[in-house]
Amino acid sequence: MNTTRADDLAQAAWSKAWERRSQLRELSSVSAWVNTIALNLLRGEIRKAAPQVELSDRDEPIATSVDEHIDAETVLGALSEQDRRLMLLHVVAGMTSTEIAKDAKLSPVAVRVRLHRAKVQLRERFIGAGPEPRRTARGDRRRGCKTALPIG
Repeated sequence: MNTTRADDLAQAAWSKAWERRSQLRELSSVSAWVNTIALNLLRGEIRKAAPQVELSDRDEPIATSVDEHIDAETVLGALSEQDRRLMLLHVVAGMTSTEIAKDAKLSPVAVRVRLHRAKVQLRERFIGAGPEPRRTARGDRRRGCKTALPIG
């Protein structure tokens, strides 16, 4: 990022902070608050700049060999009926956790947790045990986990 763009981003962050100054809880944390706004603005720009992949309407399989293909029925059959339904609504229908929550009469947080746990369950069952535990700042060991399910 060049200095001109960085200056523009900083200006936008301070401008947004000024507009939303009523949301600031602690005056002593104003610099951290503005830095968070700037970081979110930067993330938004990076997201917008990411290349967009066009999906074709062709019925060609994504997998190029039998070894790379996992039967969807087998994969989804490993889940409970409710988790399978939530996963289909999210992955196939493209619904958000809020939309699914309304349909399933759950909270959006509960939907996100169930989807995460279902993905972890599928990953462990069909791909392996997952990543090695990693040390956190406190020194305890926790399992790292990616939210995307790398199937296909």
